Amino acid sequence: ACAKGGDWPRCLTYLEELQRRGLPLDAAGLGAMLSAYRRGSAWARGLGLLQAQAESLDGISHEIGLALCGAAGQWQRGVEQLATMKQSGFQPSVASFLAVITACQRAEAQGNARPPPE
Repeated sequence: ACAKGGDWPRCLTYLEELQRRGLPLDAAGLGAMLSAYRRGSAWARGLGLLQAQAESLDGISHEIGLALCGAAGQWQRGVEQLATMKQSGFQPSVASFLAVITACQRAEAQGNARPPPE
């Protein structure tokens, strides 16, 4: 609720406290946390959470993670996230691919669009 209301810092405080106490994040909590990171432009933290919780993601969390990659211009991670999404049995949507395209565009604009290693 706080993330949707624009109070993403408070949302992150609550969710990070859950993690500190060792309480597991369910799919809804994980999605809320990723969304709060995206709204707060805390991309590095969000991408770190995305990587750490990769096996716990549901379809919505994958989509939020892809939007995070797009906002951060992290096209390589976006491509990896698409692959992980498909391997986890979730079908990428048009929005999934658009997020990766956005990541590519932002990376190019930032001068970070290097081809993947062969």
